[in-house]
Amino acid sequence: MPPIYDVYVYKLKNGKYLLYPALISNDNCERDESDKECSFLYHECLLNTGIESLEKINTNIKAWQIDGVVHLYMHLFGIENVRGGRYRTAILSDETKEVISQSIKYFTSGLDEDRGQIEKYYTYANDIIDDWDSIESQYTEYKNLEQCQNNYKVNRDLLIELDWLKRIINTPVEHFFGITERYYELIRNLRAIYTKYTTTFDDTAQKIASVYGVYQSFFNENPTIGPLVESQLANPITYLDSRVIFGERSKYRLDFCPKDQLFLDIFTMMVYTFINREDEIIFDMSQINIEKIEALRKIRAFDQSTMAVQ
Repeated sequence: MPPIYDVYVYKLKNGKYLLYPALISNDNCERDESDKECSFLYHECLLNTGIESLEKINTNIKAWQIDGVVHLYMHLFGIENVRGGRYRTAILSDETKEVISQSIKYFTSGLDEDRGQIEKYYTYANDIIDDWDSIESQYTEYKNLEQCQNNYKVNRDLLIELDWLKRIINTPVEHFFGITERYYELIRNLRAIYTKYTTTFDDTAQKIASVYGVYQSFFNENPTIGPLVESQLANPITYLDSRVIFGERSKYRLDFCPKDQLFLDIFTMMVYTFINREDEIIFDMSQINIEKIEALRKIRAFDQSTMAVQ
């Protein structure tokens, strides 16, 4: 049979707590002996203080449960204010405190969330609802908006990456190997947003053409440069390699030019189109008190099931 412990919870004279796991045996020692054992084992924690009182005894605790009991008291009173179990020193290292913090978060996050849900219940339990059709309609509207938001969600950090891309076109990078990982990740993201943009919106050709129109005079005056074509937008590497890789770039033109800016402007327009649409949806969602609606629906479902049982 695995060893079983009684965990003595002592309050110290300095207001802190000390937990001592006493092994249960057939010849179990008296309480004053446990006090002495605790004082001996946790001598460092009792320097300049002493045991004020025995607060509680947690009985029949298995060895693997001891740290959990200690962590519970650390959660309640603070890591610096509790010692016990395997934490026998007055000062804990930052690494140990971080492990304890993560353990406490892991075991208490669900409980804290449950507590929040119960508070919602008491907040809305006594509300009298006369128009449940309106509640259900708002719930359906919110869920539809939520789905739309997912459809328009985009990585907003792409704007930062496009600024970076402009810098490396503007200032050629001679050692391409140093940027390959970031560069090819950006290529994948640009390819993905082009596909998403052209399949999500109906007027993509007109929108791209409107951006292109700003630079039309440049292409008219420089026919040898050639236009920016759709295949280069769909697969950006076919355009960007010759503008980013120094060896390739030196074969063509070195200066940052309006064609480069056109490329950047088109993709910037795509990102902002998604951002603006998502922000509109987020605003519409904020007008619906979904927390209250979901709480009311849960309460009603519980009440209806209770009535059905009766």
